[in-house]
Amino acid sequence: MITRYVIYAFICLFAAAYASTWAPCAWAVTGDIFPAALRSKGIALGMTANWGSNFILTALTPYLVDPDYANLKEKVFYIWFALNIVCVVYSYFEVYETKGLELEIVDRMVAVDKISPRKSASWVAKKQTALRSLDDGHNFGDLKLSNELEVKVNHTSVSATSFSIPPLLPIGVKDGV
Repeated sequence: MITRYVIYAFICLFAAAYASTWAPCAWAVTGDIFPAALRSKGIALGMTANWGSNFILTALTPYLVDPDYANLKEKVFYIWFALNIVCVVYSYFEVYETKGLELEIVDRMVAVDKISPRKSASWVAKKQTALRSLDDGHNFGDLKLSNELEVKVNHTSVSATSFSIPPLLPIGVKDGV
């Protein structure tokens, strides 16, 4: 009788730990790791795989513990333990550290600089990468960023380290009036 309550308690602890750690990681990893051109399809495919595998595990569990079928009872937790070990090993070797990096920077780290997942935590973006100048010049209206680390605003050059964008005023508001 006590064993049943202990199992229930550990199931609740596992659910709480999973819901606050691994579960949101699927969304973060799929959102960060795909290049911009494939991001929406990659997230859709990744979440389909996530929900599908969750459905399969949820559907199989009653049969795994049922005495008329697999009769694993509490031994089913060894399966979950093994799957968790696989997740940890996979994450250690294959998931990039993208904390604090913009999506364009992650694209550069993976596609251009070809950094391995194990070295991604120590990778530092180059100065031009930090300015989002991944291609040969991005155009944002009056603002142009180029690989020469020169910022041109309205035909006036300023250094990349001291540049700032003035606040936008609502339509019809001029000179603080």
